[in-house]
Amino acid sequence: MSEAQLLWRVRVPLAVPAVMAGLRQAMVMNVGIAAIGAYIGAGGLGQLIFRGIANTRADLVLAGALCVSLLAVGLDLALGALERLATPRGIRKEARR
Repeated sequence: MSEAQLLWRVRVPLAVPAVMAGLRQAMVMNVGIAAIGAYIGAGGLGQLIFRGIANTRADLVLAGALCVSLLAVGLDLALGALERLATPRGIRKEARR
């Protein structure tokens, strides 16, 4: 095989699961960081959490935390499905063993 064939037929397919796992982790972390961004006035779902803390209202804190959590879990599930689609079948079978 030439170097280009080796890259695209062997190395890239083997790297897809690791790359996708890193992308999933980074995206879920960004959801959490975006919620914390409300502390500096950036708005978003974290605004509910910080308003609830400031006014000692547990319902606002719970609503904001629930929304952020559902968004993060939904994003993780969607990217997990995308990872399964992007990973070649032979590699998926080997990973299960």
